[in-house]
Amino acid sequence: MRQEHDNDQAGERGGAPARRLFSSVGGAAQQALYFNEALLGFFGKIVGAPLRPSGPQGSYSYYARTGDYLGLHRDIAECDVAVISCLCDDGAQAGSGALQLYPARIAEPLSQIRATPDRGLVSVRLRPGQTIVLLGGYVAHATAPMAHGQKRLISVLCYRGDWAPPLPDH
Repeated sequence: MRQEHDNDQAGERGGAPARRLFSSVGGAAQQALYFNEALLGFFGKIVGAPLRPSGPQGSYSYYARTGDYLGLHRDIAECDVAVISCLCDDGAQAGSGALQLYPARIAEPLSQIRATPDRGLVSVRLRPGQTIVLLGGYVAHATAPMAHGQKRLISVLCYRGDWAPPLPDH
């Protein structure tokens, strides 16, 4: 499914950040990883708290067109911890498609980060086979625009930390 809107509506946590990308829900193989007890324990040790899946499945994000990106945001309440794995990236330009992080600005509102986007920016270029475990609900982040001809595919798994209150049933 194509997601395309440039009207940034990202709140301090969640909302609808500006974006241009394709996305899809995960299948059986990704779901098996998402609920794997050993991986849950491993990721929990990384963040210092037990984790639980926040939904029935993960998702895939496809950055397939020149300029595809995901704007600055913090993840929704259901995603305290994002496990992002790069499955494909054929781009060679420095910075294109990089994960842009603001770990030192965790307590600042997004509006302040937007006003001075170079301050505290940490740019991480995941290569195929690499994974980052990110406190995505707390650390502001974005995906830089894709270069001409670049294609990138990532797997995204979202987890709730035991420090977070349970979500109400819908």
